[in-house]
Amino acid sequence: MYRLTFLGLAGLVLFAIFLASLGVLSISASAIAYTAILLLLFCHTANTLFAKIAHTKPNAESAWITALILTLIVGPLPMDSLNTLGLLLFLGIVAMASKYLVVWNGKHIFNPAGFGVFASALLLNQGASWWVGALYLAPAVLVFGLILSKKIGRGSMVWSFLATYGVLLILLNAGGMHFLNGLSQTVNFLWSIFVFSPILFFAFVMLPEPQTSPKRQWPEIWYGIFAALALALLQQYLPVSYTLELALLSSNAFAFVIAPIKRIHVQLQEKAEIAPAIFSFWFAPHASFSFIPGQFLEWTLHHKGADSRGIRRYFTIASSPTESGILLTAKIPEKQSTFKKALLDLKPGEQVIATGAEGNFVLPKDESRKLAFIAGGVGITPFRSMAKYLVDKDVRRDIILLYSANRPEEFVFTELFNDAKSRGLNPVYTTERVNAEFISRNIPDWKGRLFYVSGPQPMVKAIEKTLALMGIPKHAIKRDYFPGYETI
Repeated sequence: MYRLTFLGLAGLVLFAIFLASLGVLSISASAIAYTAILLLLFCHTANTLFAKIAHTKPNAESAWITALILTLIVGPLPMDSLNTLGLLLFLGIVAMASKYLVVWNGKHIFNPAGFGVFASALLLNQGASWWVGALYLAPAVLVFGLILSKKIGRGSMVWSFLATYGVLLILLNAGGMHFLNGLSQTVNFLWSIFVFSPILFFAFVMLPEPQTSPKRQWPEIWYGIFAALALALLQQYLPVSYTLELALLSSNAFAFVIAPIKRIHVQLQEKAEIAPAIFSFWFAPHASFSFIPGQFLEWTLHHKGADSRGIRRYFTIASSPTESGILLTAKIPEKQSTFKKALLDLKPGEQVIATGAEGNFVLPKDESRKLAFIAGGVGITPFRSMAKYLVDKDVRRDIILLYSANRPEEFVFTELFNDAKSRGLNPVYTTERVNAEFISRNIPDWKGRLFYVSGPQPMVKAIEKTLALMGIPKHAIKRDYFPGYETI
């Protein structure tokens, strides 16, 4: 996710330099390059220094992303001016400082780039120009935004913002509801707003910044709606040039209130290979935290020579809230990413950072609802958490678990699932492909069940399609997938 964001932003900057060199943009190509180089240097250096002061490991990718965002929204600035040098230095320092000073439970509250340009506008009277909103950059911003939105799963946030903002603009401008009578005028008006402005960049890149925005669907939607309201009203009634920045920071504060996320420091206690190439890691948190069975954590593992997939991963919590430790279970093949290698190389006593539990892949409150679990490979982890919780809490649920693996020896946690039979969980183990015939054969009353599907992304998508063809409505299917695996 972070690497994709960095590469996409770098691509936008290079594309802008290319267009500027052709004279398509009314900006100097050398000025863009000059700004980018200085901001990358200043942000990286400031981030490293602040991390040393805070006795933590710096995330270089985060600093580079902030630098590239600032490049796309600040300027163009003259290259032969000390004022330019001072402004860029100020932006780099303040943006990085906000990550370490304006924090709660180890997590920064505001988008660093947004905080930097807001401080610049307020204190230096030098705000952002948002030149990334140029017409000829709009297609590239849209393509990058759509790819990024799909990758990080923040479509609900982006589209709730764009839809709400569009409606508000129509109601607040050109006669309100009377304006709706002219369809062509409405279309032209919205076209001019979304294509000839930085709104697309704001919506797809700035709002979804992962550390300052919610990760659950409904908080995401409310966050997008709030951001649209804040921006539209600020633009309408506040006569200042930094309404975008102010709307962003206000939305970050709103997200902090409705969906606070806690950073957790954990220490490895033990690790073991519980099946061929499948490892379990038990961590002890330094402080207590709460979660619901089926939720996930974002894990940050700093290591040298990180590959293109970066230093962060999402893993479902395999342990139950009734257990004292946090269980991470992962498949680590011979050909492994640098993250997986670093994870496997961890020694007992070493520490890792995780970001607070999120996700909606949880049991329904209605205990009488019949459920069907379908797991592929290590997609079994959320069901391990749920089963352990049911056993420990002595709660009964009507659940049929279809658990698929490539080989019999790859099944894990079978003893727990067999114990959970007394709580209503009926496991079915198979090395077959789970298709419509297999589902209907093993779940006779499949039409009346709520389905939970977890596993590699291709497998989850295939099961979703199968269930849809069987007539299972979309609202009766919950999914939890992990990208990066082509097979179970």
